[in-house]
Amino acid sequence: MTTTRRTLSDLRLDGGRALELIVAESPYGSLQQAVASLALFSHPDTVAQTDGRAVFRIVRGPILQRGQIVPLGDGKPVLLDDNTGPTDTFIWANQFRRGTYNDVQFCHIWPQSGDPEAYTSLANICMLPAFLAKLSDTHPAIMTLLRQRSVDLYGRQPYIESAETSGVAHYLEWAPCLPPNPAVEATMRAEMRTKAKSRTTISARPIGWLFSGWEPDASLLES
Repeated sequence: MTTTRRTLSDLRLDGGRALELIVAESPYGSLQQAVASLALFSHPDTVAQTDGRAVFRIVRGPILQRGQIVPLGDGKPVLLDDNTGPTDTFIWANQFRRGTYNDVQFCHIWPQSGDPEAYTSLANICMLPAFLAKLSDTHPAIMTLLRQRSVDLYGRQPYIESAETSGVAHYLEWAPCLPPNPAVEATMRAEMRTKAKSRTTISARPIGWLFSGWEPDASLLES
């Protein structure tokens, strides 16, 4: 039996359709199930230690200004960053070590990259294989799916304008959440004390972070 392998031209140059076709013929059966099986979320017990709030006063900034601390419209300072701050937040809170994972990305579930209440909230970040990560920004059904999952796990967060709380997400087989970390603050402090030059650590010293009550934290010195 000959299998016809469709080309990108056959699919009208639609890479998303190509991915759907490949996944449909895999054990996952659908793009939605592939995302549900492969997405990793922080455990609710881990997120509960942050009350679902942002851990750092960090937002995405223009390339040439990243690393600068500037006031926002409310007059409060934030650090301008790329995705390093959210990535650090997720891997530190979940006790990952760099180099123990490959070809993954840390994806925002809601797009408020300029909102310091959302950008480093663990409830707004999940881990996906790189080949699926773009869907968290561009595929409406997958975006809705991830938002449903976050709300189901953590409840509604202050920066959520709207999110369906019922739908296909409840009929999929989701991967278990990452193991809970019973000591998020202690874990993150230990990480920052060995990463004094990280922009994430640098932000917490002069402008504070969640576990310093948003007061400057001079204790975060390199050990």
